[in-house]
Amino acid sequence: DTPHSEEVATFLLWNLSGQLVGYQNYRPSAGKERMDNPTMMRYFSRSTNKALVVWGLEHLDPSKSDLYVVEGVFDAVKLQNLGYNAVATLTNNPKHLQNWLNSLPYRTIAVCDGDKAGEKLANSCDLAIHLQSDKDLGDMSYKEITCLIASFCV
Repeated sequence: DTPHSEEVATFLLWNLSGQLVGYQNYRPSAGKERMDNPTMMRYFSRSTNKALVVWGLEHLDPSKSDLYVVEGVFDAVKLQNLGYNAVATLTNNPKHLQNWLNSLPYRTIAVCDGDKAGEKLANSCDLAIHLQSDKDLGDMSYKEITCLIASFCV
């Protein structure tokens, strides 16, 4: 399948029944441009179920009422490290996940990058936090993220 090396991080993707349904590879040394071999691109995902591919399901806490929805794994990890429920859609336009997101017992809150693509993510959730154009959740400190969530939830 995909060549692995020390320069690739692999994130496993699970469904709600606990079955492994795919993975996403992150290759930090690869450029952002499309390549002839998609497995060598910066981000490459493969799954058996294209309809429901998200990262972070195994970390959800059913006692919490909010679920933060973000584009990428690293953004979700930052939120999870702070104790929030978070999943990564692995895309900025998760309209194929709309029915699934609506069926969850959580208030879904999109945390959107401050660009056009972020607007698509916002349309898939109950609420949305829009970052400034020069901000990216992955680059923000834990303190900045905590303040952002606190100011949103007032």
